[in-house]
Amino acid sequence: MLFSEIYGSYYNTVGKIISEAVKGSLTDKKMFEIITRNAFSESSVSIPQHLKDTSWPLLTENNKTVLKSSPAAPLSHLQKSWLKSILLDPRIKLFSPEIKGLENVKPLYNPEDIVYFDKYTDGDSFSDPEYINNFQTALRAFRSDKALKIEYIDRREKTISLKCFVKNLEYSLKDDKFRVNAFYQGESFTLNMNRIKSCEELEDELSENQRISQRAKKEVVLQLTDERNSLERAMIHFSHLEKEARQTEQNRYTIKLKYYQEDETEMLIRVLSFGPMIKVISPEDFAEKIKSRLFAQKALTTPEESSKKGKYIYVGCFVNKHELNVLTKNIRKNPLPQAIENPHITFQYKPSTVDEGLFGAKIQVKVTGYCNNGTNEGLLVELFSHNKEISDMINRIKTPHITLSLSDNGKAVDTRLLKFSPITPFFIEGVFEGVHY
Repeated sequence: MLFSEIYGSYYNTVGKIISEAVKGSLTDKKMFEIITRNAFSESSVSIPQHLKDTSWPLLTENNKTVLKSSPAAPLSHLQKSWLKSILLDPRIKLFSPEIKGLENVKPLYNPEDIVYFDKYTDGDSFSDPEYINNFQTALRAFRSDKALKIEYIDRREKTISLKCFVKNLEYSLKDDKFRVNAFYQGESFTLNMNRIKSCEELEDELSENQRISQRAKKEVVLQLTDERNSLERAMIHFSHLEKEARQTEQNRYTIKLKYYQEDETEMLIRVLSFGPMIKVISPEDFAEKIKSRLFAQKALTTPEESSKKGKYIYVGCFVNKHELNVLTKNIRKNPLPQAIENPHITFQYKPSTVDEGLFGAKIQVKVTGYCNNGTNEGLLVELFSHNKEISDMINRIKTPHITLSLSDNGKAVDTRLLKFSPITPFFIEGVFEGVHY
């Protein structure tokens, strides 16, 4: 049975009223509030009438009840079967949930019954005892604000030892992997759970100042106009953030996003990628930073050039700076003074036309080489995309590369001329975006 009336709004509303009566705190006003909050508008008349004229003999005079305990709806067989299926998922088992009472219940479906698409097949080993121990140790450290000592296998397959505090644990549905977002002494970094060889809790605890600075989030309020599929793009684009969206008028939405301070540069880039489809409502300092970037971009060209070339300076594949810094930490040698804030691979410079419907599309970036000649520092990369239009743009790039830093006299365009040395390849995810004038 998919539905039973005992799980409907009338039964649940009356159940809440009876619970208040059992506690001896039910009044006519409270009854009305419960009905308004949990049932339909016409119920504010019908439910009190049935309870008071004894057609539903549940209440006595003075809003007392004949029942001695609060009513509780039992789980249906369907609900138990669904719960059993969820608890069989190896990812759920990492959190050690209680399965008591469901031992003899047949699951609604088994994990092997689900076929996933658009997901990588090299996901984490969720059932491995060592992985489970490391995950649960990191989870305990996060909940108790304790430090961790971690033995980690880096991209060059070398084991390194590090100490950190856990900011949060995140799961990537596409990669089928858990990651540990961590920090220590002002530096933030991301670790793949599958590459943690061992970890142990230390007695070190977060100070109150560290706790406030690392857990506190900033908020930006945006106004979005839903044209050219911008609402769907925004929901995908900001899917990893805590957010609240509501429609204010036709094709117009207000979106609140929460993010960590260290991710603000990336947030500015992502907001700018939507062009006139997004307007910053608050805070004022975020809006001022957007304006500063726009003025800086406009200064790079004359109005005549801008009208000839279109509204984008360049489009390409953008990667997360913090993640890239962690992955290249043991590769880079003597970074140059001008660090690139928005690491990317340029696809087109001053394009005459841009298909903005492609913005937000995922691109896999394989890093294969590195060089620093004292003027330019960069990475040699290979790019992969399922989208034909993006693949065609990729095939037109002679030397796909990412500029990491420049000397005072360096030019980003010259990074393609570097003599890159091979490195142990690693992957990072990028997105197709554009930067406005």
